[in-house]
Amino acid sequence: MNSFADLQTTKTVPLSLIAGNSATVSFTNNSSNSTDRMVTSFYELTYPRQWNFGGQTNFSFQLPAKTSGYLLNIAGFAISGGIQPVLYDFTDGSGIQAW
Repeated sequence: MNSFADLQTTKTVPLSLIAGNSATVSFTNNSSNSTDRMVTSFYELTYPRQWNFGGQTNFSFQLPAKTSGYLLNIAGFAISGGIQPVLYDFTDGSGIQAW
């Protein structure tokens, strides 16, 4: 990487490293130039999880598009006032009533 270049990369991390509900992320500057400066603007961690919403009434999540759809068995979702939950697709504004 030369001066002022931007690097976007993907790294696979074994699930066992985050299984304890915590993870340490670090970035190392391996440049041989002692005055070289490295700045990290963001990182994103995508991982599988259980579908337990922990008693929340709202929960945001993302799923990749799939023509055959998904079967979601969601646990721990608080139903307020007997109103059935609705899953909203913010990409097209559609909603699916949970049953």
